[in-house]
Amino acid sequence: MHGKVVPALLLAVVSLASFAAPAGAQTALQFGACPPSNGLPDAGQQCATLQVPLDYADPNGRKITVAVSRVRAANPGSRRGVLLLNPGGPGGPGLDLPAIFAALIPRSVLDRYDLIGFDPRFVGASTPVSCGLSDEEAFQAYVPLEQPGGFPATTALMRKIAGECASAAGDLLPFATTANTARDMDQIRQALGEAKISYLGYSYGTYLGAVYAALFPDRTDRFILDSSVDPDWVWRQQFRAWGSGGTIRFPDFAGFAAANNATYHLGKTPTAVRSLYLRLLRRLQSHPLHFPSGFVVNGPLFQEITFSELYFDDSFP
Repeated sequence: MHGKVVPALLLAVVSLASFAAPAGAQTALQFGACPPSNGLPDAGQQCATLQVPLDYADPNGRKITVAVSRVRAANPGSRRGVLLLNPGGPGGPGLDLPAIFAALIPRSVLDRYDLIGFDPRFVGASTPVSCGLSDEEAFQAYVPLEQPGGFPATTALMRKIAGECASAAGDLLPFATTANTARDMDQIRQALGEAKISYLGYSYGTYLGAVYAALFPDRTDRFILDSSVDPDWVWRQQFRAWGSGGTIRFPDFAGFAAANNATYHLGKTPTAVRSLYLRLLRRLQSHPLHFPSGFVVNGPLFQEITFSELYFDDSFP
């Protein structure tokens, strides 16, 4: 998307325009201390909570809580506005982002913008939603790994997890949508007393930012959409492309490992690195690695770990 809202996305949200109006006046946020967070940089971050409608079609009905955070602009005299932050997901927590990004964002931006983070609805310190899943089920639900019984066993597990979620949180899940999260962002804007917001979003956060811009174009200032999600691919085609994306990306890792063979001993050439990786994968598929803690690494999990580590060059070492 590269900062532009594509026509397909506009068509997708046009039917939602009737809900785009503010859902009632918001009181100012009351910022104070943030929840404890391990290793969070001391950047003067403050936190608050905001009540928003569960269902924007019923703005006076049931409310849920969205947790919001802030690091104030370093130079109030040159302050330009607010910069909302989202790490991606769906479901990525964002409450700690202002403190983290205060050490990463250029001083020229920190001087002019309040950094605003938030945990999206049903995430982190916001009103929670739980499917009652085990840790293993939750991991499987995010990126389904092939089960020993192949595709039929994998789809059966996914149906089981979906059924557990419907039973445990069926009253909330219909409202866990990107459009509603975008409306929550606009509630944050109102509560901050801002006419417009600027925004920095990564991966899924690019889709969230594009939906906000489609719903509220007059309240959109400067948006940075980094590592854009194709809105026409949400989400089936996006997930189907993960396999080919990993195949395209793996040679970058193989080249790195070969260039640093003296350190990692994975092969002197990219071809040798790939061959070693495939041998290890086949071994784990037939003989999973069992740790004393009970943790098991099998072939599909090894592939998922590989996929996750291919996201960034910094992950290669």
